[in-house]
Amino acid sequence: ALILIAAVQFFKIGSEQSDKAQHIQSLAILPLINSDDDPDLNYLTEGIPEGLINRLSSNPNLRVFSRNATFTFRDSLQNFSKIYKTLKADVIFTGQISRLADHLILSCQLTNAKTQEQLWGKKIKESAENIVDVEDALVASLIDPLQIQLISEKEVRGHTVNPEAYT
Repeated sequence: ALILIAAVQFFKIGSEQSDKAQHIQSLAILPLINSDDDPDLNYLTEGIPEGLINRLSSNPNLRVFSRNATFTFRDSLQNFSKIYKTLKADVIFTGQISRLADHLILSCQLTNAKTQEQLWGKKIKESAENIVDVEDALVASLIDPLQIQLISEKEVRGHTVNPEAYT
């Protein structure tokens, strides 16, 4: 709940925007960096971003660039201006994954593509017992904070739909 309040306060939408706040309309999700060069983590470097792309692309208020469009920038992680010029993405999702004993650690960020200013960041630590379950747990833990930040203007204003109007 505390993350929800902080994210909503940080990403105000509408006429009361602060310098950092913005309405996110498009998102480029890049592959994760394998910080340890651990071959067992290679699957997750693409699997987690692909899971985010698949889940977030169903949001009608957000344009999420495809895996084919964003994974070509695997080696351009520090060149956000190139990604911004090519894709015209508002925000870029990046992250690193590493192993510490029997845990996986994911550090991820959302960065304004135009200004290169970090807008959000999170560190997640999960047990590495089953790598497929770890991917699902990591993707699930990232979806909620991203959905909060990518909320539509109608939802922020409290606009509700009257289902009787459609009958």
